[in-house]
Amino acid sequence: LVTQMPTNIDILTFKIDYGKPLWEGWKFDIDVKSSTVESDNNLTLESGPVGDLEPDPELSNHFRYTEQVQAAYFNVGGSLFENTELQLGLRAEQTNSLGHSLTLNQEVEREYLDFFPSFFISNQFSEKHQLNFSYSYRIDRPNYQNLNPARWYLDPFSIQRGNPFLNPQYTHALELQY
Repeated sequence: LVTQMPTNIDILTFKIDYGKPLWEGWKFDIDVKSSTVESDNNLTLESGPVGDLEPDPELSNHFRYTEQVQAAYFNVGGSLFENTELQLGLRAEQTNSLGHSLTLNQEVEREYLDFFPSFFISNQFSEKHQLNFSYSYRIDRPNYQNLNPARWYLDPFSIQRGNPFLNPQYTHALELQY
């Protein structure tokens, strides 16, 4: 078996950040970001006796993946009381993706809108004592290779295959520090 997997990945990102003081000790930030990823992965597998290898269409796969994420984020933070800092944020993301296996004639299209809040509060009780609490909600998307339905051989006895139906992973993160 001989495997070739040329992969082209194009990433285009655009981002604008704006920050403005609101009043003494407080600041407002807003960010807008747009990103596009295009991945073209053409896995070809040849099999046969040494010197007479032929392409195996059953084990080859041409996979294209496109993902567009539009996001907007706002954050406000400042001094709540004399020794207390507060920060609140919200991120909205619109995701559109298309995974297309040309070989298997299979498409998986997704569109979803998510909101990701964040919260942070800190109190300095004294020079040596501080209490912090934070919460955030996050997303972790599968990587492009894990979405590719093609089989590829790691060695003569092990294969790996992606799953185009994988969903993102969401995490609620809470932290309390003293």
